[in-house]
Amino acid sequence: MKLSIVVPCWNCSKTIGRLLDSVLANGLDKAEYEVIICDDKSTDNFLDIVKTYEDKINVIYCTTTREVHCPGNTRQAALPYIHGEWFTFIDNDDMFEPDAFKNVFDYIEKNNVEYTLCTNMREYYYEEQRYGREIIGEETDTWLHGKFFNKKNTLDIFKCYFQDDLISHEDVFFNSCNLAKLISIDKDYVYYSIFTYK
Repeated sequence: MKLSIVVPCWNCSKTIGRLLDSVLANGLDKAEYEVIICDDKSTDNFLDIVKTYEDKINVIYCTTTREVHCPGNTRQAALPYIHGEWFTFIDNDDMFEPDAFKNVFDYIEKNNVEYTLCTNMREYYYEEQRYGREIIGEETDTWLHGKFFNKKNTLDIFKCYFQDDLISHEDVFFNSCNLAKLISIDKDYVYYSIFTYK
């Protein structure tokens, strides 16, 4: 399996379908990826919506074990379920750009990327029906947005993790762990100037 997509979820019935539709528009076969839905003790019916996608997407379900609601503990709870050679994170109210996965894996294979691929993202403001801003990879070093991590190196060797009691900036903690390990072996993120995340 090429890719695991980790989605932290809490009461996301209004947005989860839009996200999963963007996953389906990404140029990989069903057997090549999985979506890990990690529920932070939701009280809405978002799981019913996810189940309608099970015939098109490999879905893995897990839940948090902590009482504190935050993305850090939700993402951390999902890490043991990752089966893909690569993994990425996306928030339940965001989307992937069309064909992002196909383009990313073409680049990874052609350029022998070993550790972390950092791509660009677009920010939109839907309520006002206007475009937001474009953010290039170098500007997102501390965020999870648009990054693709090699599982063996990031989790198995570097032992990167989320500090699961952080209410915010948990992605800064994870990326700092990853980047510090890379610097210690004289490596860095590989930057690919393509938009994958919105």
